[in-house]
Amino acid sequence: MTDTILDWSVVVLPTLLGILGLWFSLKAPPESAHRKWEYSLLVVGIVISGLTYLQQARARSTREAEIQEHREAIRRLQQTIEAAEARSVLEFAFIRERLDSKELVALRTTLRDYARNQRAKAELSNRQLRQRATSVARRMREFQLRYDFEESEITRRWLQELKKLEIREEAERRVAERHPADEKPPDRDLPKPTDNIEELRTRSQELMAEIEELEKDVGKIQARIEARNQLYSKTNEEQKALTERYVSEFNNSLLPEAAYVREETLKRLPPQPAPRTFEERMQVLAFQGVLVSPRAVGSAADYLENLAKKL
Repeated sequence: MTDTILDWSVVVLPTLLGILGLWFSLKAPPESAHRKWEYSLLVVGIVISGLTYLQQARARSTREAEIQEHREAIRRLQQTIEAAEARSVLEFAFIRERLDSKELVALRTTLRDYARNQRAKAELSNRQLRQRATSVARRMREFQLRYDFEESEITRRWLQELKKLEIREEAERRVAERHPADEKPPDRDLPKPTDNIEELRTRSQELMAEIEELEKDVGKIQARIEARNQLYSKTNEEQKALTERYVSEFNNSLLPEAAYVREETLKRLPPQPAPRTFEERMQVLAFQGVLVSPRAVGSAADYLENLAKKL
């Protein structure tokens, strides 16, 4: 609101001042009021100059704030990109490790055997293959939803425990504020050799008491850090175990049929474009037993269903 008033003022007031100057040039004021009008016009000119300076200063301040906000947005974007790149490097490292694993070799043998047995039973029509792809995709999405639910439960428990820690730390902080220790211990002169021995013993005991209090504070801080680290480690272990369990379940229950349906569909379609994006490559690898995370199953289900619709 203030900026709007200033913007209008630096436009309207000079115009009014110009109109007054024109009016005075056409009709001069009485000689007795001539000096007053000169001083008045001078004051108005100074006020207008001050308002103009204030308006320009506020405009510069607003512009600098916008520039700073843009810089901060760019910095956050760069951090996001760097984090995504780091995550991609880790995922590709995981993929390379999986591609060379004996477990994956055995899984591919299982997939070939399953496909061979399915072809030996009966050849599916295009309509039957589409129906089967839809059925597999539905079960894959249900699988994804179960994983998301369990992972959300782990995250919820982690946040609850973290909140408890923060509440406990806040309570300790408030107690410390109600009973504050001296921020700065009183200055003490170094005891002289001629000081009384009892006084020296008393002052030494006071110093030891202060050291013990400081050690307690440091111990509390270390305990908080340790509690958070233990919570993070526990949550990471739970998430790792959950991921391994769901990857194993997918490979044993859904992957053989999904890989068979995809392979049969591709055989009946013209050559498909090679995957270009990271997500498309993850979709293809999921059907080869290289599943970075159960989160990729839902995306793979969409890919399979869209592929079957082309039949």
